[in-house]
Amino acid sequence: MFGCIISAFREMRMRSQIFLFEIIILLFVLVLAGAAAYVEIRIFYYISTHSSETIISNLDIKQINQATSLVSHYIKQKHQRRILVLEHLSSFLRTYQMLTQQFTKVKSMESCAGSAQFVISEYVYQTPKFCYQLHGVPDLVTLPKNNQNISLLYQGLGLLNEYDLLFSIESPYFIQVADTSDYKFDIIYPVGMLIKDYDPKTRPWYVNHIKQMKAHPDEFYFYSEVYKVFIEQFDYQFSITHSLFNSQQQFFGMAKTMLTTNDPSFEYVLYNIILINYAGQVLYNGMEMGQNLTDVFYVFNETITGFNQTDWYQIEEHATNRLRRDNSNQILILYNKYHKQFVHVQSEKFKKENFTLIIFTNVSSINIMEKQFQETEESFIFWYSLALSIIISIYSLTVTLSLFAINSICKPLTKLTNQVSLHVLQLGNNINHQIFKMFNKQIISLDLLNNLNNKFMNFSELLLLSQTTKSETCRLLEKMSFNKKESNLNLKLIQNQNILLPDFRSIEQTQVQDIIKKSLFQGESMII
Repeated sequence: MFGCIISAFREMRMRSQIFLFEIIILLFVLVLAGAAAYVEIRIFYYISTHSSETIISNLDIKQINQATSLVSHYIKQKHQRRILVLEHLSSFLRTYQMLTQQFTKVKSMESCAGSAQFVISEYVYQTPKFCYQLHGVPDLVTLPKNNQNISLLYQGLGLLNEYDLLFSIESPYFIQVADTSDYKFDIIYPVGMLIKDYDPKTRPWYVNHIKQMKAHPDEFYFYSEVYKVFIEQFDYQFSITHSLFNSQQQFFGMAKTMLTTNDPSFEYVLYNIILINYAGQVLYNGMEMGQNLTDVFYVFNETITGFNQTDWYQIEEHATNRLRRDNSNQILILYNKYHKQFVHVQSEKFKKENFTLIIFTNVSSINIMEKQFQETEESFIFWYSLALSIIISIYSLTVTLSLFAINSICKPLTKLTNQVSLHVLQLGNNINHQIFKMFNKQIISLDLLNNLNNKFMNFSELLLLSQTTKSETCRLLEKMSFNKKESNLNLKLIQNQNILLPDFRSIEQTQVQDIIKKSLFQGESMII
């Protein structure tokens, strides 16, 4: 098959051969360039994909470690500010009790407003101030006599109303003070309302404080679990409570501040933030799930956080190990069942509070970054393909122009070949002789007529060749002498011999040659 192709290629014209050769080269170059471009794009895509994944992973780890440190510092400082307010309040009450005679009473503390008054004069009763109520008396406002602890709270905190602008109002019911007596004296800041069915001794933060004091008598403040606020049915908060002591170091009450489970500041952190207590209960929730959580939940709730109980144990162990090791940048990689992919998890233990801060990958941000990387890669591939297409187009145009150039160059040669062919055709007999010889190469020995014709043709070619090699003067002289002489060829002898031949095919070739010699050389004279 290959030989047939080579033979067909050789039989083509030179111009067709050049065109075919250039087309083959063009196709080869295009295929080679396309294959090289495809391999290059695949290699670039592989490298860029893995590089982007590595970059995103390393960046995510570094930012999670940094975010863990910053969020931990923020939460500790936030809690510390609240604790300091309660400590200063406790210290102020002890100092006031010892130096009561040196203080001048300016204005008595008012009782909290009733529901009707609260609605009528909203502006007046929402002005930040301390107000009181007693849940152990029927009217909620009658103060008992000869109770030093209640008098200390009433007079001391009433004096602070003159400096209420020094307190920060970060959330409702920022400060609440309750005593341990049966009167259930309750002071609220910055705004309060009389509530008949409210009993501070049954609230979770009060019960937790009494329980923690028995377990840890040397401690002064404690964190409660998350609980539902008494008035707001779907508001969950947890509290920090601080013990109050009088000048005789007797425990007589506690001060409380509340913290919401949804800190608005966490919205600016592009990572999932969870703060849990010793039981796995979520205190702070700054996750990207966007679920409307209206109940207490735990970190091992897969449908909310994406982690199970085994993951929680690993997170707690990792946080505990970070306190013991110098290398605090190690990170966990856990499978999140909510997002259905692996995430980086960092945890930090709050030793005093027995809290655990958990920060893990914000999957939405990672998806956005991956999409941006993918768009960049697609843009590069598009411009690379466009540049390659332009190069191939330029090359194809160059080859096309070269084909036109070759056609223009070969056109005079083709015209010359056609003129030579036309000149040869005008000679006539010589072409006919050559065609006759090409189609009659195998001559049968008995075909005497064919042999005879071949002899005559060869003799005619010899005469023609001799005639063309002579000069013009010689050919003119020969023509003049040829016209003066008559032919001495004995035609009659040839005719007689032809009659005597019954069949050419039955006579030997040598006999025919003798007859021709006799007919050519017999006569009175020969032509020289």
